[in-house]
Amino acid sequence: MSNVKCETVREWIPDYVGGRLARLDDTSVRSHLKACDDCSAELELARLIFAPRPDLPDAPANPLPSPLVCRVQNRWGVA
Repeated sequence: MSNVKCETVREWIPDYVGGRLARLDDTSVRSHLKACDDCSAELELARLIFAPRPDLPDAPANPLPSPLVCRVQNRWGVA
């Protein structure tokens, strides 16, 4: 496992998914994810939440997010 702690990786997951991490941080996250099932599961959840959905109609101007999305966004500070 990498030297990066789970707490740090989980904070970086939204930026990792968005391709906004510096190369060194990106490499550290990749290394950590290869060895950590919990963080890998969190990454998959983030990908599901933030993935574009062209098959869905346009969202209303002020959508009400689900409780799960609210909890994840609050945890990651993305609200």
